[in-house]
Amino acid sequence: MEPSVSSPATPYPETANLTAGSRDLLRSAALFVRDSALLGRARLSASARLTIWKDFLKLSLLSSKAKGELELAGFRVCYFDQPTLLFLFREIFVRQTYWFATEAPQPVVLDCGANLGMATLFFKFILPAARIQSFEPDPATFGLLRQNVITNGLQDVTTHNLALWNEDSEVPFYSNAQAPGNLLMSTNSSRSTGEQVVVPARRLSTFIDTTIDLLKLDIEGAELRVIDELAASGKIDGIRQIIIEYHHKIPGEPSSMSRILRILESRGFEYQISASGFPLAQPERFQDVMIYAYQR
Repeated sequence: MEPSVSSPATPYPETANLTAGSRDLLRSAALFVRDSALLGRARLSASARLTIWKDFLKLSLLSSKAKGELELAGFRVCYFDQPTLLFLFREIFVRQTYWFATEAPQPVVLDCGANLGMATLFFKFILPAARIQSFEPDPATFGLLRQNVITNGLQDVTTHNLALWNEDSEVPFYSNAQAPGNLLMSTNSSRSTGEQVVVPARRLSTFIDTTIDLLKLDIEGAELRVIDELAASGKIDGIRQIIIEYHHKIPGEPSSMSRILRILESRGFEYQISASGFPLAQPERFQDVMIYAYQR
């Protein structure tokens, strides 16, 4: 997530609000120009791009950090706080991290690690006929996900309040009650300083009974367990495309990306990888690595 910008002290208190407001406006404009350049190359209609541009600017200028509801991309989106919503909207709608092509008339999508449902909304934005199963383990965030599905009258969307694992059981889950919807919630305690709750855990393979056009996997460190179980069950062979957000260098965890890639290669997948070490890659530095896999 983009770091917040603090306002320096000013010797003229009467101009403090103006200075802070001007700084926020300039920063929002810079983000808007940078990300709009990416969106300009997106595979969306001109009207869809214009809608996203307008909503991105509106959201960038929103200063409230309180829970609320906002219209974005034609959806009514309930959210916990503006910084998290802005990050999700930028990554998913502006940068289109989960964009994919398919010729299926009713593509089947698994949204694993759905959070409040922004990716689910994006899939419905680009493919209204998509049939989606959305998985979110955190009880509070799942409530918001469910609310966003119901509020927008989304058809063919099923929500599941559980963690994805390599066995059917219960697992500890860590989330900060003071920051609901935080993007670091995880079954790994090193990803979040929040309190532990116990949540149901299930094998993803049990939810697959047809061809899957896209598996989106962003589950904060449990991705190897799920990919390994899908391969063991054979269900991975019925998945056409997979987008994995691999969490590299989680403290205390050994690197395992090569194991995921070996599984994908052994099951006939090709892939592209995207990662950033900006400004410089450093030993032990955490990275989000995107793996875009597709059947040959």
